[in-house]
Amino acid sequence: DKLLADVIDPDLAKSIAVIEHADDNALKRDTVATVNQFFVTLAANPEEAFDYSRSSANALGLVQFIPSTYKSVVAHHPDLHLIADFESGMRDMNNALTAQVAYLDEILNALPADVRAQYAVDANSKERVQEYMTAAYNGGTVRVKKSIPFWDDLWTGDVQNKIKSLQVRHNTLAANIKTWTRQLKTASKTTKPKIQAKIAAAKKEDAGVLPELTKLRDSALRAETIGYITKYRKVVAMIDNGETAVLAMN
Repeated sequence: DKLLADVIDPDLAKSIAVIEHADDNALKRDTVATVNQFFVTLAANPEEAFDYSRSSANALGLVQFIPSTYKSVVAHHPDLHLIADFESGMRDMNNALTAQVAYLDEILNALPADVRAQYAVDANSKERVQEYMTAAYNGGTVRVKKSIPFWDDLWTGDVQNKIKSLQVRHNTLAANIKTWTRQLKTASKTTKPKIQAKIAAAKKEDAGVLPELTKLRDSALRAETIGYITKYRKVVAMIDNGETAVLAMN
């Protein structure tokens, strides 16, 4: 029972539009200049800004929707009267921004209930949930939902390090089991029980290693999405602090 505009933070929508068009290296060299360049371009071309921008995945326009996502948003929100045609819809700035806000609301609604509840708790909790939403905008909600319990570790590299460690251990156990199984064929009655015990112990250990490895692999965000959030953190901080020509999008 709230308007989309009352639920989705405008700074979130603005930040995503910026990072869709901001070059990684340019942001690292001079974040302020890069972000301001985006807003100046937007202000100077209010009806046509970034109409020409199309990715290799056919993501188009200011908010970089792909056809399938746009089609889904149009179908789910008949009350918004979005332009049905993808190309026309993405090249109409007001229409594109409306679709973006509606999609962000869909992403928020797809997150777990306890996470959605955090969105209204305080500024810090809301910022964290908006990071989840931004990651899902780039990489989809399925993987993001799995990554939430490990969120802080994603940025320190701890998750990737643990995945590598578990993978090495799994490979070692699998190789040992294979070797010992071959040895059983020619083992004497005296050594056979010892080999069987080693195989059983290795299988038991791997039964704990493999599920943990699978869980972490399924929850780890793609490098592209981690980079996306890294850019988001820089850009949203500037917009929140009023350090940009942000009025161009108001």
